[in-house]
Amino acid sequence: MRANERFIDGIDEALKVDYQRSDQVTVVVYGSTQVGKTTLIISLLGIAEEHSAHVAKVLRGGQGVGQSSTPTVLRYHKSEDELWYVPSRVAEGLTDAQTVKCLERLRREVEQGRHASVDVLDIFIPRQFFSSEGVGQLDIRLLDLPGLHAENAVEREHVRRISSTYVPFADLIVLVGMADSLDFISPKKLMLEELKDWAIQPQRFRIVCTHSFSISSFNDWFVEKPRTALDLKAKLFAQFATHDFKVPPALEQYMYPIELGEWVKLSNEKPEHLLRAQEVVKELREALFQSIKQAANPYSRLMMVFDLHKVAEEKIHIHTAAYQSRMKGLNERIGALDESIGAYKGDIDEKKHIIQTLLEQAGNLSQDATGRVVSALTHIFPEPELQRPSAETATALIDMGESYIGKLRQQWGSYGFSVDPQLLEFCESLGPAPELSMFDSFFQKLNDYWLDDYFTSFSDDFSHDLHQLWSLMAEAHVSYVKQAMTIVISGLLEFQQRLHKQLERRATHVQAVCKHHDDLMFQRSQCVTERSKCQATHKSFLARMESSVQYARQFKAYMYEAHAAELDRLNTRFHQEKSPTMQLYWLALRELHIPEIEKLMSVRTL
Repeated sequence: MRANERFIDGIDEALKVDYQRSDQVTVVVYGSTQVGKTTLIISLLGIAEEHSAHVAKVLRGGQGVGQSSTPTVLRYHKSEDELWYVPSRVAEGLTDAQTVKCLERLRREVEQGRHASVDVLDIFIPRQFFSSEGVGQLDIRLLDLPGLHAENAVEREHVRRISSTYVPFADLIVLVGMADSLDFISPKKLMLEELKDWAIQPQRFRIVCTHSFSISSFNDWFVEKPRTALDLKAKLFAQFATHDFKVPPALEQYMYPIELGEWVKLSNEKPEHLLRAQEVVKELREALFQSIKQAANPYSRLMMVFDLHKVAEEKIHIHTAAYQSRMKGLNERIGALDESIGAYKGDIDEKKHIIQTLLEQAGNLSQDATGRVVSALTHIFPEPELQRPSAETATALIDMGESYIGKLRQQWGSYGFSVDPQLLEFCESLGPAPELSMFDSFFQKLNDYWLDDYFTSFSDDFSHDLHQLWSLMAEAHVSYVKQAMTIVISGLLEFQQRLHKQLERRATHVQAVCKHHDDLMFQRSQCVTERSKCQATHKSFLARMESSVQYARQFKAYMYEAHAAELDRLNTRFHQEKSPTMQLYWLALRELHIPEIEKLMSVRTL
């Protein structure tokens, strides 16, 4: 065992959990609730069949059928008298009823979170319940773990901590489940990260199935013709092989369908078939018992060491498959992100160009818009030409005024054709021409004259009317320019408001697009970082596993060194011994040790 201890000290941490054990061989029974774990242990301990139901009822601690009965990790012993003992809870011996109460209190403490210890709870079962056979006679720790998937959240966490404490370091793990739910061996169902690669070492596990047959399936298969234990194992393995979880072929030899379910109801109908089934079950139970005995052999640990390189290689295979799958997903994700980022980049550039154009447009408006409006309107509405008519008559003055009014209205209507095209963006037309009522009274006065001509002696009257007409024409010009200015400036202000709102909307949209773009860039950065870590982790893992494989090949040398050291120790004791009888003892012991190394090496070679 010294070679084994020296070997364990040097292997990788990822493999050490599969080989590092306590001095005493540990066997744990692991599985979901209500699949028969405690009943199995009672049978393995050697409880007499006629007492099994009674012992199971006490150990249920008042829990009804269909409820989880094991409150914490339990180890059972044979009591030296006819009383029950739970030393860590009660100092003195207990009756059946007192033991039920004790376990009932313990369960309440676990469910309420008041019992957080993961230490093993020892229970001593009265000696009168035992038969002469069972693993209880072996020097092993046979642990009954609480069932997985408990309803109480506190209890589930307690079970998780217990399982993490004992399962990874057990020499043998007995997985118990019902045959009608064969996915109980799936790594997801087993819940522990340490067991996700359990199928690499199937020899470290025993699969025990309960409820293997209903009455109808028993009739269809078991009664059809004589069946052996190997037939039953093969049938069960074939059912396991139909699940998504890959089951190694070597697992078939470690399967034990030791409880066939409702077939016992056939005892009155077909007793001969029942007897045959009982013989097969007895054979399987004995095979399971013998396999646990083998696990109690310290040399079984050495046998596992010889397979370390296979374990490491399988771990590499599993890790590489997961790595390749993850890398494929990351690369596809990065590619999709790059495509989206490129599309967003083009969209952002286009929108920023539009915003820049709008900003320039807004800047131009704010700088010289009013001046351009004044310039444009001054061009459209030039000041009136103050000329004297060819004839000094009232009609000439009326014609001159009406002609100017028509010209103003024509200029008003020509806005959309002669104005700066940029001004049309905020004012397409001036609308209907305004009325010029200031001419009404003047034209009325001229029409009221008795004579159309002005007398020479009254030429001052003509000049007066002419200047009044000129004044009205100037007033009309100013009125049209002001009203046009008001309309155009109002349109300009509304246009500016629309322009600024459009800028705000586009800026908000661009901001949102940029944020999404930045989010995508962040996601890409995370993916790239994860990809780099994934690559580095895989590279490191391969290097560590390869180192462990090379290291494992040195185990043979350690075995020879340890064997030589032991022979030297025995030889030294022989020479130091004074008594001839003891000298003969040490010499005989040395001779017995000499061929053991070759026997051991002939079993497995690296």
